[in-house]
Amino acid sequence: MELELKVLEEIDTYEDEVRYQEINDKENNIAFSVSNMDFCPEDAIIGRSLFTAIDYINTLNKGIELAKKGYEKVIFKKEKINDEN
Repeated sequence: MELELKVLEEIDTYEDEVRYQEINDKENNIAFSVSNMDFCPEDAIIGRSLFTAIDYINTLNKGIELAKKGYEKVIFKKEKINDEN
């Protein structure tokens, strides 16, 4: 069985790079998000904006939970978010 997720990306057209990404589940809930830290480098602190060791352990546990439910693979579709820049 496959788990389908949606990856939304916001591209900074001025810098021509990904500025923001989020992963949504089938109910359109945000399961994970990440963004560049160039606007707030002071927030690049473990536990504030950076992925932590506990986040990693929670991610592993989520994978185990999904495997127990019969999921064998995660697939995704990418969509672009319009950049107003």
